[in-house]
Amino acid sequence: MARKQQADVIKATGEIKTSGMEELDTQKNLESRSEKHDIQNSQIQYEKSQFLTSAKYKKSRDLVDALLEEEKKYTIEEADKLIGQFMKGKVR
Repeated sequence: MARKQQADVIKATGEIKTSGMEELDTQKNLESRSEKHDIQNSQIQYEKSQFLTSAKYKKSRDLVDALLEEEKKYTIEEADKLIGQFMKGKVR
């Protein structure tokens, strides 16, 4: 399609057609950003008080209060691991 025709199609439809390669590059960039975001979030540490006020831990606030130390910071993975270990413990 000639450039003028492409410009007319864009004006008429408001859509910009991209090549498959551009779409693939965009998808790779999004995945890369998402992975970096996940890695950054997994390294963020929170105080016990932040876990206690979190909606995610609403149903397990008593466990969070009992298991996490006041002066220590935890990642979400660390807190989940402590809660999971407690829940898998044997009943005496």
